[in-house]
Amino acid sequence: MLAIAAARVLPGARVLAVDNDPLATAIARANARLNSVGPRMRVIDAAGFAHPRLRPAGAVDLVLANLLPGPLIELAPAMRRALRPGGVAVLSGLLDTRHARSAPTTVPPASG
Repeated sequence: MLAIAAARVLPGARVLAVDNDPLATAIARANARLNSVGPRMRVIDAAGFAHPRLRPAGAVDLVLANLLPGPLIELAPAMRRALRPGGVAVLSGLLDTRHARSAPTTVPPASG
């Protein structure tokens, strides 16, 4: 859903949606077509940033993630590496009761 919303509000963007659940990616592909963003949105099955398209440093401009704190903490180093200098990560799924646990592990932006 986040990738579809991004594709709709950023009409010039090329969007890459990632999930580790094949059923979720199949549904995302169908929803992308139904929302007329299919040609600009690629959906891939991957665990975090393990896919070859996400491995290069600075591969993405924007990350939208709706995950609980544990997975966000685990993905933080790879996310930072994948973001280009000046890139933005918008994270949701952080619950007030768990925010204190994730705040100390926040990775500062890369200088560049």
